[in-house]
Amino acid sequence: MKVVDLIHTRGDTKHLILKINYLSGETVEYNPNAKIFFTVKSNPNNTDFILQKKIGSGIEYLDNIQSYRVKISASDTSNMPLGIYYYDVAVIIEDDEYTVIKGKFILEYDVTHPENEV
Repeated sequence: MKVVDLIHTRGDTKHLILKINYLSGETVEYNPNAKIFFTVKSNPNNTDFILQKKIGSGIEYLDNIQSYRVKISASDTSNMPLGIYYYDVAVIIEDDEYTVIKGKFILEYDVTHPENEV
């Protein structure tokens, strides 16, 4: 599992590319039965999440690069308070759950607001 902090500008769109590998370095093949969740919480111990993406709703598999793409839309963060949150990506296959990456989700200020620009 990797620990990587993500810095995100509030109200921006971001695409995260996730290539899931075995410890040997070999790419994990696409499994249509796998469930993948990208979850953001204000506290890792909370049961409620602030933002969550899953396959078919913000996460898609890109066959040409054998990776998953997580799309964080501008509207997902436009009303979130600035600050430090926590995220992880969990892969669930049958009864096994793997956290493949986690870290801080740092939401920073935005300067350009389309509704105020000429």
